[in-house]
Amino acid sequence: MTVATNPKRRISFWRGVLGIVLVGAAAFGGWRAWERFRPLPAPTQGDAARGGVAFYDSDLGSALYSSLPRAVFEAMPEIFPDLLPDGWEGVGLFWRDGGHDGPPVGTVRASVFGLEVYSPNCAICHAGKFNGKIVAGMPNLDLDIQLLTHTLQTALDSGRLTVDAIDEVARKHGRALGTFDRISTAFILDRMKATFAKGPKDWYHDDVGPGRSDALAGWKRALGVRDEHGITWVDLPPIFNQRLKERTLYDGSITGDMSARVMLTELRKGRPARDLLLHREVFDDLVAWMDVLTPPPYPFAIDRDLAMRGKSTFETTCSTCHGTYGEHPTYPNKRIDLSRVDTDSERASAMTQGVVDALEHYDSLKGILHIEPRAAYMPPALDGVYLTAPYLHDGSVPTLWHLLQAPEKRPNVFYRRWNEFDPKRVGIVCDEVQGESGLECTPDATQKKHDPRTVWRFDARKIGNRNTGHTFGTSLSDDEKTALIEYLKTI
Repeated sequence: MTVATNPKRRISFWRGVLGIVLVGAAAFGGWRAWERFRPLPAPTQGDAARGGVAFYDSDLGSALYSSLPRAVFEAMPEIFPDLLPDGWEGVGLFWRDGGHDGPPVGTVRASVFGLEVYSPNCAICHAGKFNGKIVAGMPNLDLDIQLLTHTLQTALDSGRLTVDAIDEVARKHGRALGTFDRISTAFILDRMKATFAKGPKDWYHDDVGPGRSDALAGWKRALGVRDEHGITWVDLPPIFNQRLKERTLYDGSITGDMSARVMLTELRKGRPARDLLLHREVFDDLVAWMDVLTPPPYPFAIDRDLAMRGKSTFETTCSTCHGTYGEHPTYPNKRIDLSRVDTDSERASAMTQGVVDALEHYDSLKGILHIEPRAAYMPPALDGVYLTAPYLHDGSVPTLWHLLQAPEKRPNVFYRRWNEFDPKRVGIVCDEVQGESGLECTPDATQKKHDPRTVWRFDARKIGNRNTGHTFGTSLSDDEKTALIEYLKTI
């Protein structure tokens, strides 16, 4: 007799099922209680070799908080060619081998509810392509996080991103969804819709653009901080030689536990700080790796005699703020008052007291981070500066040559994503014309080959984008400027 036809066996079967469920629930409850109350692990020295692997290949333990099913990721360019006219490359993603199979750089394979997903990590923002090669530590100058997020939200709201539509694309590629995959995919899509529904409406205004971030605004939303200062966007920073950095952010406002400072990038995913600190080993490894990470040498010809003359100019004009380079580099960790540097003021005043209080008392971060807001900017270290154009904290100046010109001689308009490199002036190619805004750069030859919807127009006349200030070096002669730029290629 079977379980279905034997009452005693049926009762025994369901008792067994109930027992398994109760044991599982008890184990899960015990695990949650242990995670909530167990002591936080002490900081470690970290392992740089492990950190280098984790940078590309670890989900940092955040897959449950931020991930996208592989089938959804692969189907979206086919379902939504209107949103992704150049595929995922049109929002700044790229692959290690140049193909499109598997997760792009900055995402890793993980499993959520038994479903294969792609989960983002540090490399999505801090690995880029230069001269045909992937460079760990440089900013991803093509990535538009806001546009990527908006694209997902628009797809979810459209009613066209259904499990059936996703399965249809998957079948074309020989990866039809099974019953469990369909159920799990539907669950994750519903959860994503619910998450977006909790957020602000009409938040996307296409004002951040490629290679930039509004991370501080994301922290404010995650922490429930409401203030009127809404412009927080900055260029994505490089992460080379972090051992010399005592302060974090463009305003240099955060000090304290370096691994905890790195963990702040996870706030926007909704991951609790305690969970991050309980699993801090991977972040300690990342810090150890970033401490020794160096940029690749400048790949084009350098006039060494000219560079030596430029070094002298650098040491007398630039090193007090930007540090020294060579066998024994230094970095002063200075904060320069806004009244002196006179660049766009928006980000310098965005670290409000509300954010300070929320961060310093958030979850388990109390006593670990220290925040000192000040209307100032911290001059960046210049390791691999050729990899980081356009320049200034808001990415408002296309080349080093333009940065050494008086602000009124800098272009007001240029275009981002797919940029070609100018090895002479060091920065993005800028063919200058007089336009309605004044001096403008036209799209370069590579940009003209791509769908114009994926080429973003930067306007330095907008608040938050201004290319004013930083007049240091503008009074040098043209010969001195040329020599200085030649030296900057060497560091």
